[in-house]
Parts: sequence; C-alpha cells; structure tokens
Amino acid sequence: MVEENASTHTRSLANRIGRNLSASFVSRFSSSLHRVAIVPLFIWFLGPPRYGEWLVISAIPSWLSLSNISLGSVAGNAIALRVAEGRLVDARRAYSSALAAITGLSLCGLGIVFAAACYFAVAPIATGGGGLSADSLTAILLLSASIFVSFFAELFTTRLRAVGKAHVGIGLSATLPWLEAGFSALALWIQTTQPTFTSLAAAILASRVVYNCIAWASSRHAHPELYFCRQDVHAAEMPALLQKGLAYQAFPLGHALVNQGLLLVVNAVLGPIAVVVFGTARTLARIGTQIMEVINHSIWPEMSLLLGGGHLQQATAVHRAAVASTLATGFASVAFAAVLGPWIFGVWTLHRLPPVTHFLMAIFALSILAQSMWHASFFVHLAANKHEGAALRFVTGAILAVAICYPLAKIGGLYGAAGSPLILDALMIPHTVCTALQMTGDTLPSFLAGLVPAARAGVSRVCSTVHRLAGF
Repeated sequence: MVEENASTHTRSLANRIGRNLSASFVSRFSSSLHRVAIVPLFIWFLGPPRYGEWLVISAIPSWLSLSNISLGSVAGNAIALRVAEGRLVDARRAYSSALAAITGLSLCGLGIVFAAACYFAVAPIATGGGGLSADSLTAILLLSASIFVSFFAELFTTRLRAVGKAHVGIGLSATLPWLEAGFSALALWIQTTQPTFTSLAAAILASRVVYNCIAWASSRHAHPELYFCRQDVHAAEMPALLQKGLAYQAFPLGHALVNQGLLLVVNAVLGPIAVVVFGTARTLARIGTQIMEVINHSIWPEMSLLLGGGHLQQATAVHRAAVASTLATGFASVAFAAVLGPWIFGVWTLHRLPPVTHFLMAIFALSILAQSMWHASFFVHLAANKHEGAALRFVTGAILAVAICYPLAKIGGLYGAAGSPLILDALMIPHTVCTALQMTGDTLPSFLAGLVPAARAGVSRVCSTVHRLAGF
C-alpha cells in the first residue's frame, strides 16, 4: 500500500511538472508572438513618429516594476512551504501580510508618481519653458498605476502554487499580453482619427485590472482557505519578507550589471562596432538560457511543495533531473554556437558586421554551459526561500565580471571580454550546488552518480511524449 501511494504521488508530481513545462512553453511563445504582432498594430494607428514617442513614454514607468522588491515571489514561496507543512494559519498570515505590504507600497509609489507628474506639469509654466504635454504626463501616471496594479497578480496566483496548480497561473500569464493588445486595439479603434496616449494607457490599466480579477477569482476558487484577513496581518512577518525580497532583487541587479556593464567596458576598450558584435553574438549564444529558464521555473513551485512537505527523496530526484536537463541544454548550446553560430550570425546581421569565429562563439556558449551547472540548483534555493547567500555571491560575481572584463578585453579583445562572465559562474557553482544538496538531503557522490540515470529517464520521457503526439 505504501509503495502504491508513493508511486501515485510520483506520477502526480511528474504530471504537474509536465503541465508546468507545457504552460511555460506556451507562455513564452505567446509573449514572443505578442511582441511581433503589437508592432504593426501601433505603427498602423499611431504612425512611426508617434509610436516612437509612445515607446519612450512607456519606458519611463517601466523601472517602477522593481519597486515591489519581489514580495509576490518570496511570499509565494513562504505560502507554498507552509501549506505543504500543514500550517494553513501561518500561510494565511503570510498571504495577508504580503497583500497589505504590496498595497502600502503601491499607494506610496502612486502618490510619489502623482506628485512628480504635478511637478513636471507646473514647472514648465513657472519657468516659461517647454515640457511634457498633459497627454503624456497623464499617460505616464496611468501606466505607473498599471504597474502597481500588476504587483497583486503574482501574489494571487501563488494560491494556485499551493495546491499544485501552478500551470494554471502560468497559463493565465500567457493571456495578459493579449488582453493588453485587445484593450489597446479597442482604444485605438475608437479614436481612429487622433488616438491619445492617455486612452492607450487607460486601456492597458483596464486590462491589468481585468487580469487581476481573473487571477484572484481562479486562485480563490482553487484554494478558498487562503484569503485576506485583517487580523492575520502581522508586522512580525514584514522584516523577513522584505529581507528576502531585497535579496531576490539582487538577481535582476546582477543581470543588469553583466548585460549592460560589459557592453560599456567593451565600448571603452574596443569601440562601438565591437559592442554591436559582442551584444549580437552573446544574444545568439544565449538562446539556450531560455530553455533553462522554462525548465527551472517549471520545477520551482513543485520543489517548494516537496521541501515544505518533507518529501526529500522526490526533491532529490527532481533536482537531479533538472540539473541533467540544464546540463544537456548547456552542452547543446556550445555545440550549436560553435558549429552554426558564425553562419547564423552572418545571415542575421546581413553580413554588415565583422564576421565572428567558431572559437569566439564557443567562448560565449561556454558561459552558458557554466551557468547550466548551477542554474537548477539555484532554483532549489529560491523554492526554499533561502537565497540570500546566493544573492550576495551573484552580485559579487557580476561586479568582478565587469571589473575583470577591462584587462581581459585589453589583452584578448572580444575573446577576453566573452570569457569574463565565467568568474561569476565560478563563484556560484560550488555554493549553489552544495547548499542545494544539503536542502534536498543528497550527497555529492550520489548526486553525480544519479545524473546519468536522470538524463536517460528524461530522454525516455521526451521520446514517449513525441511518439504519443505523433500518434495523433
């Protein structure tokens, strides 16, 4: 009976991860398709000049997305862990406290944005100079409000994670870009003669409100015991949530340092043409990271439930499978970039840039291979809400990568610059892997020995899926 229950639980886990993977691929494809489809829509109704103005206006409030300090993500981890442990009251406390904190941050942020908009509206009048139009300022205010509204959706969908329905939340996220596109198209169609930025921003805000209502209703139905209660808002919950949220923000900060900092260094040492070559070749080589993101984001919610419920044996198996999958992606990225990278680069850039060598593309891809050695283990840290140590190392590694890029670029040109991010991976690999093994109750020899069987099982599962689909 025990073995039968364990087998049933394993099949259920595999099915949930499979659904998460499918939903993640659909979400990524939907987002990419939306980015392609939205451009002609806006150009058709706004015209190229006004579309350019809209891009600038919409970029200004986008930085506000960092102001939520990832409270939704870390609260979601805490809620899933506590539900898996059977601590429903504590989970509701985390949910209520996080919702109150996000509400407070959003109201404060909106007040600051409103005050800034009023200032920029009055300042040109006082100085007699030009400035942003009332239409642009109102649009920025409405777009800022839409960003603050979006903070709530992530917290709402965490209730789906807590009951093993993370794929529903992932699938819902795929609908948001199309809701925005639909509301925007409606606003543009109503004001065909002279559409305003205000109406367009109002449409985006309305789409976010509708999406939040859908996310709230679907997650409330899935887990009715998790609801907001004013008595469950505890100030004692706030410091831990804020600490973990700030630590989580270290990762987008580190990515920004690596992505933009290296370009600045390459520009200073090698010039603008080298920047274009570096950025384009790096983008081409990093295609594999998208696959790794899909894999590891799919196992994240299930890992929280496994760790919270004390199912360490299954957590170990999922961790090994995720590492085997990301390693396979890393090796495939190296082979793809080294063999086909230069040819694709030339076609992609219309042969208007200096050609890249197979060796240069392999160095870019080598960083992806190194990242694949710790990426899946890092998501175990996130799932357990114990990512502070990894966050510190990530930011430190990003700073070192930018710092070492200068002498490496001086000595080795683009080859040296392409290899500079490896220092970040060198810092992350030992810490993330060893700590993830401790969290899952695994040992290094068993972990290494289990990677090959995990890879074989993954290949077998993929083949069976392909055969099943081919049967249709």
